[in-house]
Amino acid sequence: MPKVDVTACALAFRDEIKKEIEVRVEAGGPRPKLVGIIANKDEAAVMYARWTERACARDGIQYELRQVERVDLEDAVIEANEDPAVNGIIVYYPVFGGPIDDYLRDVISVEKDVEGLNHRYRYSLYHNIRVLSDLGNRKAILPCTPLAILKILNHLGAYKQELPVGEQAPPARPPTRARRGPAAEGQRARDRDARGSTIPPRRPPPRSLPTAASASAAARRPDSCAVQPLRGGGAAAGGDAGERWRAGLLGGHRQHAHLPQGARERHDQGARERGKGWPSGRGGKGRPVASGGGGCVENRTQGSPPGSDA
Repeated sequence: MPKVDVTACALAFRDEIKKEIEVRVEAGGPRPKLVGIIANKDEAAVMYARWTERACARDGIQYELRQVERVDLEDAVIEANEDPAVNGIIVYYPVFGGPIDDYLRDVISVEKDVEGLNHRYRYSLYHNIRVLSDLGNRKAILPCTPLAILKILNHLGAYKQELPVGEQAPPARPPTRARRGPAAEGQRARDRDARGSTIPPRRPPPRSLPTAASASAAARRPDSCAVQPLRGGGAAAGGDAGERWRAGLLGGHRQHAHLPQGARERHDQGARERGKGWPSGRGGKGRPVASGGGGCVENRTQGSPPGSDA
């Protein structure tokens, strides 16, 4: 999705602020002063303070950053509350975290809270109180981030003020990666071709290998078509199926490594005993092999290759 430049949206509000400041200065009043108080070593908070200073310098607002120890933060906030030269206070969180930071947000005076985090402003937000009548009908301050998002959506025409938030029009279709099924896989393939992506397709789920228990149960069924063990524990012909069956039945060191040593020996001995007593075929020299046509076990002579009728 292409990025959208919302500079024009921000410039409209910045120009309005600049005009009000210039009118105040021309009338003989001082420029508004914002005090930022930082009481931690958080790099994100320090960067936020720098960006605040740059924004204030562009719009003609005085900015002062005060660094204090976090145990002295409450006193610093009270001092700024009582200073008539200070018009706004911003504290860079987190400081202590949890309820202590909530308490510090309420220490900031309602008249000087520029972030809208004081309890009075939070109460007004959740009760949809837009104007504070006891404070000269001043507007209730809203938290800056959600307010900025609404202003940007309104600027882009994606938000209708006459409709509640829950009734805003949803997107045309969900993102491609959120969909499932063959149609979504085809759409993802077309998207990869369009942008020349090298993202590999989804892999099918891995197949589970046969276990010793399933192989033993198949060997005990008289109508089983599984490859059977040879006399003396040899491997039956039949390719991968016979090898996997033998690995599951006799491979106690792999399939049953979690068992005690005595249990593994008893398991292997029982498997060898089950492999005895098979008919040797014609002339006593045959060996059981799997039929090439997918049928059950049949006897072939010792010298005959698999798949022959000799």
